Amino acid sequence: MKEIVFVDCDRTLVNTDVYPVLCRQLFVDKRKNKFFFQWRHVRTEARPSAREFLIELRKKYTVHVLSLGHSVFQTKVLTELGLIEHVEKIWGPDNVHEIPRPDQFVLIDDMAGESLGIAYKMTWLGRKRSLVNIEDWGKILGHHFIQCRPFTGGISDEQSLIDFLPIIDELIDCQLKKTGVTCNHARNQEATIRQSQS
Repeated sequence: MKEIVFVDCDRTLVNTDVYPVLCRQLFVDKRKNKFFFQWRHVRTEARPSAREFLIELRKKYTVHVLSLGHSVFQTKVLTELGLIEHVEKIWGPDNVHEIPRPDQFVLIDDMAGESLGIAYKMTWLGRKRSLVNIEDWGKILGHHFIQCRPFTGGISDEQSLIDFLPIIDELIDCQLKKTGVTCNHARNQEATIRQSQS
């Protein structure tokens, strides 16, 4: 089985806003991707590097979305943006009781590692902040968590998610080495770099 990379949805892969039925902001918000969901207007857009990131990530890993938003809503957002085909599963507070708790995984999110949101997500993945001291919590985050800059919308991407692919490989390799599992990510990465340079 491939290792799992959990990717946050809003502000990591996409930028989404939800408006009430009657709202002046709807006339100002010029995003093209829009839909109606549970009596609310939704405007959304994908981070410019999101599609390429998910495509490249899926070549090596199982890709799951882990969100503080409900999975049904995030499924609708990713479907609207044409990203759903690159994700195997979407997890949120509504289905978190079914989430796998793998030994080897990486979580990439725009929230800070010290935030309550990351504490919730890591708890869902079997790592409880309240059960370890601060130093050990930092080590857990160092092995499993990557923070990216939040995507706040627009055509420019301040920080491409593609830049995190080598870091994800490195974290997974370190996790596999600790368990004694051999892994070829480093060799595959070197081959990819050689191909792109020629």
